[in-house]
Order: sequence, then structure tokens, then C-alpha cells
Amino acid sequence: MIEFIIKNKIYVTYIFEFLAAVAGMFYLTKIARPKPGVKIFVYYLCFIFFADVFGIYAVWAYYDNYETLPFLKDSPLHRNFWWFNLLHVVIFVFYSQLFIRQLIKRKMSAMRRWLKIGVYLFVVYSIVCFSTFGDFLYDYDISVIILSAFFIMICIGAYYYDILTSDKILKFNKDVVFFISVGILIYQLCIIPIQIYTSYFNTENPDFIHFYATVLRYGNIFLYSTFAIGFFIDYRYQRETYHSKENHIFSD
Repeated sequence: MIEFIIKNKIYVTYIFEFLAAVAGMFYLTKIARPKPGVKIFVYYLCFIFFADVFGIYAVWAYYDNYETLPFLKDSPLHRNFWWFNLLHVVIFVFYSQLFIRQLIKRKMSAMRRWLKIGVYLFVVYSIVCFSTFGDFLYDYDISVIILSAFFIMICIGAYYYDILTSDKILKFNKDVVFFISVGILIYQLCIIPIQIYTSYFNTENPDFIHFYATVLRYGNIFLYSTFAIGFFIDYRYQRETYHSKENHIFSD
């Protein structure tokens, strides 16, 4: 199992997830009033790190020949698709809520209300799909993946529109939420296409496993690095702004 993790460099994802979570926690300790949804997003980063580590149980059990976890051998849970199917919905909720919470202007209230309704409808749709269609325990639900990616892009688009129509445009490149949006948007565009073919992710297709693991690894490196960089730039900007105001007060 250790050999599999090292060979496919799965540990790299965990390292960058951990670094992003640490950067987020550092950001919260330094910023007294973070932007709406950012604090919850940092907690999400901590959660996703432990959730991904837990998800490796299927690989552990397989390469350990089910000696450590014998109850999984003939269990419907011996694959971890069920876990990541559920996790995909959780990720969608966190991502969408982060951008919806940025729409605080009155003229965006209708859009915010409709997006909130969309989140509820998506969760209901996911539950229905998982319980009736497809194969929840042995494969990813492609319709849920594609629909969630499409909806998240709509949320990001609404956030960008809000930036373009307000004074946020003057400092958007110093906003951690903007960096988060860029990371998520590019990640979705790169990863979603290969997730459509996850039915080939099995021992009979080692080449696909290697390709999938490689794309996912670099996608995660980009995603969580962007998060960490965003936290740092936002923190530095707010610190410089604070010192500038402080110096102005003393100079007066």
C-alpha cells in the first residue's frame, strides 16, 4: 500500500491540502474580520484534508489483502466511490455557498435567492440519483459531477459580475475569494472531463489509473497552491492597508 502511494505520489495531494489548511488557519488568526464565508471555507479545508485521508481506506484494505479490515472484503463498501460521491456533494455546497455569500449588494439579492434555491435542488437531486439511478457504491455519478461543476461556474460567474459592477474591481487581485474562484474554475475545467471516464479506474486499466492519478495530482497542486497564495496575498494587503491607515493617523 505504501508502495502504491509513493509510486502514484498520492501523498503530494495530502501535503498541499494540509498547507492550504494551515495557510487558512494562519489567515484567520491574523485577520479580525474575514470576508463572508471565508472562515467556514477554512474549516472546510481542514475537513477535506481528513476526509481525503479517510478515503484511502479502500486502497489500504486492498493492498493489505483485507487483513487489517477483514469486514470490508465482501462488503459493498470495499470501494470508496460511495464516500467520494457524498464528499462531492459536500464540496459543492461549500464552494457554492462561499460565492453566494459574496453577493451582498441589493441588486444581486434576486440572483442570490435563486442560487440558494439551486443549491437545495441540487442536494435533493443528488440524493435521488444516489438512491435510485446509477451505481452509488461502485462508480461516480456523472450527472451529479457535471451538474455541480456547471452550477459552481454559474456561482463564480455571478461573483465576477458583482466584482465588475462595483468598486471591488479596484482590488480584486488582492482578495482571497478571487484566488479561490480562479483555482476552482480552472480545476473544474481540467478535472471534470477525466472524471467522466472513472469507470475505467480499475486494476484492468493501469495506464488509465496512472493518467488519472497524474492529472488529479497536478490539479490538486494547482488548486490548493492557489488557495494558499490567495490567503497570503490577502493577508499582506490588509496588513499594509492597516499600517498605512495607522501611519496616516499618527502623521495627523
